[in-house]
Amino acid sequence: MPQDELSEIREAVLQARTTHGNAVFWECPNGHPYIIGECGRPYSTAKCFDCDADIGGLGHQASAGNIEARTNDTTRHGHILGLANGRRQEGAVPIRQLTPPSAAIIRMLTHISMFLGANHNAQGVSELIQPDVLPVNVPNFLWDHICADMRVLEKATGKSPDDCAVLLHLVLDSMAKAVPRGQVTVDGGLTSKQSRQAWEKEFARVYTTPLLSGLEDQLNAANNDIAGDERLGNNPLMRLVYETDIQEEKSLYSTPHIKDAPNLWQYRTRITMESLSQELGEKIAAHQEKGPQKCKLLQAFLEKKHHLQALRHLPAILKLQHLLIQRYQHSVDRSEAITIKIKDFLSQLPEGPVHNEYASLIDSYADAWNCVRQQLPSYRFEVGGDWVTLQEEFCSQPVDGDTSILSLLPGSRGQSVCSVALVDFLVYNTQNEFLNTYRGITKQNRQAGQKVNIHDISSAHLISFHPERDLLPMVMANCNYSLEVGKKTVIEYDFATLEKQVEERLLKGKPTLIGQAKMVVFREDYTNAMVFEKLKRKIAQKSISHAVQHQIEDELKNLADVGDSLAALDLTIGFLVSVGGQPEMLVSDFMKTSLSLEVGLLSAKAQQNCQLRHVQSLWLLLSHTQAKMLAKCGQDPFSNAVTEYREELDPDSIQALQEGFQHMNVEIFACELFECIMLQISAKKNKTDEDSVDTSSYRLQDVLAGYIDNKDGTPITNLADPGVFPGTVLVKHVLDVWKMAIKFLQAQRHY
Repeated sequence: MPQDELSEIREAVLQARTTHGNAVFWECPNGHPYIIGECGRPYSTAKCFDCDADIGGLGHQASAGNIEARTNDTTRHGHILGLANGRRQEGAVPIRQLTPPSAAIIRMLTHISMFLGANHNAQGVSELIQPDVLPVNVPNFLWDHICADMRVLEKATGKSPDDCAVLLHLVLDSMAKAVPRGQVTVDGGLTSKQSRQAWEKEFARVYTTPLLSGLEDQLNAANNDIAGDERLGNNPLMRLVYETDIQEEKSLYSTPHIKDAPNLWQYRTRITMESLSQELGEKIAAHQEKGPQKCKLLQAFLEKKHHLQALRHLPAILKLQHLLIQRYQHSVDRSEAITIKIKDFLSQLPEGPVHNEYASLIDSYADAWNCVRQQLPSYRFEVGGDWVTLQEEFCSQPVDGDTSILSLLPGSRGQSVCSVALVDFLVYNTQNEFLNTYRGITKQNRQAGQKVNIHDISSAHLISFHPERDLLPMVMANCNYSLEVGKKTVIEYDFATLEKQVEERLLKGKPTLIGQAKMVVFREDYTNAMVFEKLKRKIAQKSISHAVQHQIEDELKNLADVGDSLAALDLTIGFLVSVGGQPEMLVSDFMKTSLSLEVGLLSAKAQQNCQLRHVQSLWLLLSHTQAKMLAKCGQDPFSNAVTEYREELDPDSIQALQEGFQHMNVEIFACELFECIMLQISAKKNKTDEDSVDTSSYRLQDVLAGYIDNKDGTPITNLADPGVFPGTVLVKHVLDVWKMAIKFLQAQRHY
């Protein structure tokens, strides 16, 4: 069963250390691990390698936010594989220290034991299964898993179902002939993870490895015994299958006698990636005592092949994420996205190139997900500065038409983290990790080589191959296959040449990948106040001077230029909130160097003067400019605002407000009111929140004055005077008030 591997990772790191002492793992405030040697307690400070946060401490007192890393084992007990239909695409992969065939055999024997036990005590067996399965359904549940195990064993050995059944009988026969209580000498209670791993390793050494190291000979001997069984002598089909009756060659394939041809009935060993892995494993096991192990690179490649083959889908996955972000950015809630199934999403698209592209990209995502999803629950990755793991419930099911579109949207929490985890796993745990393995085996500098951002990659940058179209022809070109009636199939591989071709075609010159998946911002997360509050924690903000603001606004003459500049700035803010930056760095330089944006700020004055510390002020300026242009064109500049702020003023209030505008600086009033709308009033409130307050019936002059005061701004002249600004104007009229102010300024020819 899957287990928590953190303790093994910690032990491997500690064993690799050259210094001694009671080394202890710690975590920085953002969850990044580090080690303190000697006594294991902090005695000096430093900066986190990953996020630059303060780590360590003084006088054995840890700095704020630093904690000892967890040491507990979070492995769940019992059967935790879920339903067998989630294993339909499961490949033959090694598990812990077990080879794929050994892992498949042990898992099948476990399920068979539970199946037999369920016939006597279904209730007791059902209590071992997570999630819960009713006792009456336990036999069918386990039988489905046994069938899935048989499919995996077929893939792992490259043998037919009949041969796999014979192999299982050989294992059981070997167990039955063992010394009482078996030759496996470990903790009989299997009460710890270490004892369970020792049992697995010992079981494989005693029972499965000897059989698998000479599997072809073992199966031929067993099949000969079956063919020689007198009880089969009267069965013509069995005589054909085992070729005990050899007919004249000329009569074998004539139409009247085609049914008597052994090849019509007998399973012949095929050349597959699994048979290659099995043959290489047998060769290594047979020669491991005769000298240094050869073909290390090919063996490592085949062990990782199941994950590496998913890398070819990475460009398609990133493109799918980009398209979905464009489609759903700021416009969908998680609660809404989770109700949209993939099949419903595709059915809403018109038939044609767009539909076909989405369908193809989603197929690529599903294929990659199904290749690696079993490894994701124990994989730790970074999201928004925090280190997280994916919930097992998200990994238990394959991606299909009934999967929620939320699984495809890259987000920071909940089910949307699946898409982020998939990209991170393929980039760092698959491509980069295997390149490190390759460079270690070939004695290259692991830090050498090109680095490429994942958003700039193509297939040429990846260890990209299709197992059937790319890898299998390479294998077939390096093997000899002989087949004779009445004799066993003989397959001989040229492993050395194949290893060189794998290195030359798939590995040499591949770059290390950097970067992370871009995130979609859901509607409930996109409150401008929250975004800019996070930004201020990274970079202190400062207003742009009024003179520069007017010059920028004068340069942006059309709505398209404003929209393009604002879109580029939105993307920039999203990155700055996560990674921060130097306050004095020009926004335009950040867009070019860090984001590689082709279209950035379309105002020369903004390019020359606006720094990262001006981002909030620039965003408000561009948003206000866009809103004024939309209003002038008769469009709604506040299409996403909630309805309670859209109430129109009564005629008396309109007349009083128009008269009041004569005694106010309406230009400053309109700017401050727009800022208050965007950062405070229109922020979506959760009405079920205890702290939520309905401000729609508050006096607008009080709310606006309070907002200006809280940010230490300059009060607006006469705003508090009821003779100038009528008290009957409430927050629910705010959008109508802003539109009146803009019309007033347009009439005064200020805009």
